[in-house]
Amino acid sequence: MKKRRLGRSKLEVSALGFGCMGQLARHTTRVFLRDTAAKLTLFLRRASRLGNPDPDRVTIVEGDVLDLPTLEAAMKGQDVVYANLSGAMKRQAECIVEAMHATGLKRLIFIARWASMAKYRASATA
Repeated sequence: MKKRRLGRSKLEVSALGFGCMGQLARHTTRVFLRDTAAKLTLFLRRASRLGNPDPDRVTIVEGDVLDLPTLEAAMKGQDVVYANLSGAMKRQAECIVEAMHATGLKRLIFIARWASMAKYRASATA
């Protein structure tokens, strides 16, 4: 099957990403950088774990998604939030939505991995 590129979008979007060390998020970052003109802010607990893939278009912020002041500061000037998290997802989602309300952000892409984690845990304990 031939891969099809989306074509570079002229639309300049600012996107804030959470959970950026995961495999899906790293792939998503590469696609955003390859196929769009988006400016990305990658939000990580330990920023030193990730090299900056494109310093002209990517800003890396260190913080905890449960820390509302840091979250709100990172959301200022963004157009969309991309969250690909695991762990205490209910609390993380609540914090993200609360910060979005506080900053006026209205677009959220939230990737939930509960089903895959449940399958993994079931096979690991069998």
